[in-house]
This record gives sequence, C-alpha cells and structure tokens, in this order.
Amino acid sequence: MGEDLFRNEEISIELAKEEDSESIRAVYESWVYEHKQTIQFRRGIDPYYSFQHEDDGAITLLARENSSKKAFMTCSCVFHKMYIDGEVKRVGYLNGLKLLPDFHRYTKYFFKCLDLLKEKVTNECDLFYATILKDAKDTQETFEKDRPYMPLYKKQDVYTTFSIFPHKGKMKLPLERGNLKGVEEFYWANLRKYNLAPSSFKNYGYKDENLITYRKNGKVVASCVLQENPEIKNYYLYSYHGWLKFLYLSPLKSLGLVYLPEENDRIPSYSISMLMFDEDLEDKEKIQFIKDVIKINGKTKVPMLGMSESDPNYHIMKKIHHVKTSSYLYTINFDHDKVANLKKRPIYGEVEFI
Repeated sequence: MGEDLFRNEEISIELAKEEDSESIRAVYESWVYEHKQTIQFRRGIDPYYSFQHEDDGAITLLARENSSKKAFMTCSCVFHKMYIDGEVKRVGYLNGLKLLPDFHRYTKYFFKCLDLLKEKVTNECDLFYATILKDAKDTQETFEKDRPYMPLYKKQDVYTTFSIFPHKGKMKLPLERGNLKGVEEFYWANLRKYNLAPSSFKNYGYKDENLITYRKNGKVVASCVLQENPEIKNYYLYSYHGWLKFLYLSPLKSLGLVYLPEENDRIPSYSISMLMFDEDLEDKEKIQFIKDVIKINGKTKVPMLGMSESDPNYHIMKKIHHVKTSSYLYTINFDHDKVANLKKRPIYGEVEFI
C-alpha cells in the first residue's frame, strides 16, 4: 500500500503503486456500459502499467476502507503532450473515477479524491480535461454544478468512439505502409490546427510498419497508424441488445456475411489512430481511405476510431457503418476564475487517449 494522503475514521486515500494494480483492476472491472451492447472498458491485466505507459506518465489515487482494507475507489490523471492553440502543452486527462458498486455509502469522498488529485497535478499541467458518457445523466448533473469545493467542469464538445463493422475486399486507393517520407511535415502542419491533438504520431506501441499513408503526386494527403495495444486498453463484450442481438443470432453471421465479435469474450479490436487528412482532399477519398485501411486487417478484428463533433471530417462517418458511443468532453478548471476554452479550434479526438 502507498503513503496515505488522507485518512479519517472511515477511509484512507493513497497514491497508488505498482503493487496496487490488482486492486485498481477490481474497481475498474466492476462497471459495465449498457447500450446496444453490454460492454466493459478495461485497462489490460496491469492497469497501473497501462496508466503509466499510455503517454507521458500518470498519477492514480486509491481509496481504501479502513476496517476491511479493501480498495473501493480510483481516480487517475494521465499526462499527454498536446497542441493547445497551436503550441505544445502538457495536458492532464482525468479519468478512471470509479467506485465499487457495494460502496456507494462512500460516494461523498469523490470530491475529496479530486481535491487531493488537484494538489498533486495542478503544477504538472497547463490544462485538464475529462469525458462523461452522454447517457450518464446523473454523473453529468453531479459534475456540471458549480460548487466552490470542486473543480469546474465546462462542456466543450462531444467525442464519439466509432466501432466500425470490419470487411475485406479489393482496395481502391494505392496505400503505402511504413513510408515515412513527408509524414512528420504532414502531421506538423495539420495537428497544430486542432486542440488536444497529440504532439507526435509516434505514440505507445508505434511501429513504422503500421503507418498507413495515401499520396497524390508524391504528397501525403491522408495518414493513420494502426494500433493494437490490449495491454493498455481493451474492451470486453458481455452481450448484444436490440438489432445487434438480432444480427448476432441471424444466418448472416453464421454464414460469414457479417462479422460480430463473440459474446462473453474480449473484443479483438485495434485503433485507427492519428487519422489525418489534407484539407483539400475530397470527402469521397477520405471515406475510401478509411474503408481501405479497414480492409488491411480483414474481417476478424474490429476497427475503433475516435472523432469529435467539431472535427471538420466528422460528417464523413455517416457513410461508414458503425456502432457509436458518445461522451461530452469537458475542460476541468481547478481555478474557477480561469476557465479554459478549447472552442477556438476543432478538438482532435484521439481514440488511444480517450
């Protein structure tokens, strides 16, 4: 167990260490998301490692009940180097604020956890952000209220993760793998136009062979990186509902005409990370680029792609078959008199970082 940051007669809150990973995992995997499917977001088998290696380090707090010594609540801040108003800043993503279902009597300590996190991270970053699922109305109401004793959450955008139906077939665009020529310049010129865009396209697990580019007359006009890091993040599927359940049980799946992951198993997924287009590229080519990228891994893995509604390319996703999960994106302002505003530029929704 780590050093206590807070202790009273009921609980203690500590800075998590490597040996606390199993306790973090137990809290994390106590919650599921119910929509068109019952799904669980996981941080691999070693959540502590996952947080620390996602990008530029992290801080995780862990709360324990004194009487049982049982860990019941987590709260994390993952650090990223991102573009904010055209400059690279160190940014903190607050996430993993979770409570074991049987410990709701300690909900009141959420705010104490945030207060302790504030003490630890305020001087570490230039800006903080968080996301809350659009369906989580009670959570939104709790955190959107302006209270002097907790950080101010200001809504900036809607971020969506698209789980795309995989398919195979003949590619229509001349895609290239691992050709780095002009890529650094392409990303540098375009990422700066966004807020919350990673400062580098080479994130955790990057390999040159997973860099996919489309060029016209030798110029990069579209690029992405295929990332598959289940030790960092993965999804576990319990069951389907509604039309997805119908499709799952239909002959279309059994005949191999449509691919859906099996229930009660980890989803074999990968991320279409660092997706970027030249602003002059036509929509039909952008759509075809995504479709052709998906064909690289065929029909046995689910592509995941993230995008915010302010992204000028968001509308093209209507042309690609998917199941989506949306969240509100907020800036978190520990000083209520200095409220961060990200609306001056479109927000970049990097699926590996949200």
